[in-house]
Amino acid sequence: RSFVNSIGAQIGINGDFYDTNPPYPPSGGLYFTDVVHNGVSNGVAYSTSSSNGQSIFNVSASKVARVLRAAGAGTSNTMEGVTLYNAIGGNQRLVTNGVNTTSPTDPYTTALNPHTALGVTFSGNVLLVTVDGRQTNYSEGMRTDEIADLLINHFNARDVLNVDGGGSTTFVIDDSNDA
Repeated sequence: RSFVNSIGAQIGINGDFYDTNPPYPPSGGLYFTDVVHNGVSNGVAYSTSSSNGQSIFNVSASKVARVLRAAGAGTSNTMEGVTLYNAIGGNQRLVTNGVNTTSPTDPYTTALNPHTALGVTFSGNVLLVTVDGRQTNYSEGMRTDEIADLLINHFNARDVLNVDGGGSTTFVIDDSNDA
């Protein structure tokens, strides 16, 4: 919440996975990691794709949201030829053109977990989704195939990408009415 307030944002949603191997040396008592997918802010790339075909959620300079595919490892290019503007990558494509594209044999698909997902509906609306979990008798989480089905059947999802999960799943809304 303090980060969202410090930059004057209305919402904050945690995203992307990180690599701690090899461990990076601490600096000032802090430990650092590398983001493993695309990270682009206002057209400046801070992290590139780790693999060809990796899914990327992008909002263009003209505010059009799309889920795209990386053109190669170590780049910020897309297979669709779209220039990334505000983009984040993720680990699993959940919905592609309105179809559940999760893998039924992937252990990540079949495990109950908290999740963060970003997507776009057929009408162009943006989906920002968090699923709570790991709380017995409250919320155990969801499988990614369940999230895909929910977003297709109830929100008309066209394309959705899982961008985070587990204990770091976070969604913050500035409800202070100060804007």
